[in-house]
Amino acid sequence: MRPKLLATAALTLAALACAGTQVKTDLAKMRWSGSLNPQGGSLITGTATLMPVKRTGQTTATINIIGAAPLNVHPWHIHSGRCGDAGAIVGPPEAYPTLAADSLGNAAAMTTLPMPFPMTGNFYVNIHMSPAEMSQIAACTNLTMTGM
Repeated sequence: MRPKLLATAALTLAALACAGTQVKTDLAKMRWSGSLNPQGGSLITGTATLMPVKRTGQTTATINIIGAAPLNVHPWHIHSGRCGDAGAIVGPPEAYPTLAADSLGNAAAMTTLPMPFPMTGNFYVNIHMSPAEMSQIAACTNLTMTGM
């Protein structure tokens, strides 16, 4: 009877060790992402992604847009909540570089937010019409968690 008990305990410990390893592996695959939808007559579309930064425990935000007016500048932020909410900006507002559209209306930006990768919650991304028109939203997306 005792050898069976030891074998069961060994298998249980092995399963727990594997489960711990699996959690670490899955974190590398986890991300929040969404496809931007035009708002208020804008033609801006694109994608937004949040990913964990393994080395630092921080979060990387990446955004790509198309359909902006050529050479326009668009502030953007990740917020808590869902599109249409007036959710708080996630991380410091100054951490988000503006999107500067090229001559074709395309832009991309990436930033590292000084915060841990969020494992739960609701988040959305707003693209603002311009630095002078922060209250006008040009595009928005609700972010969805994948890789869990």
